[in-house]
Amino acid sequence: DEPFTGLDYDAAMSVARELVHLRTVKNTALVLISHEPHLTKVAMDPTTTSDNVTITLQEPSSSSSSSTSAESSSSSSKRPSKPSLFGTTFWDRFWDRLMDYTLYSLPLIGMAFMACGLAISMLTADLLRRL
Repeated sequence: DEPFTGLDYDAAMSVARELVHLRTVKNTALVLISHEPHLTKVAMDPTTTSDNVTITLQEPSSSSSSSTSAESSSSSSKRPSKPSLFGTTFWDRFWDRLMDYTLYSLPLIGMAFMACGLAISMLTADLLRRL
């Protein structure tokens, strides 16, 4: 399931070629689920075995998407510029996650530490008052 997710083009091609190699050497079946059809075609190479079955699920077509599907089929033969998850590169996802962490998680962590500090100081004050 999704063996190419998060990989750059060269690494994904290497994984696809290794899947072809394992299928031929071990003479085994392969069920491959991927959102990367150009890499799936490499891994399910019909020249290696004659009993390949590939099922491609497509989004429901609409009048506006008919032109984009024609464009995408012509561009699928080219090397994709960003072949990883959601059409972004590793660094794009890294910076997005870093910004999410900085904007959302870090302030919450800071507030949690402040709440713990406040609770500890209140408990300490209560203990000192009882002495």
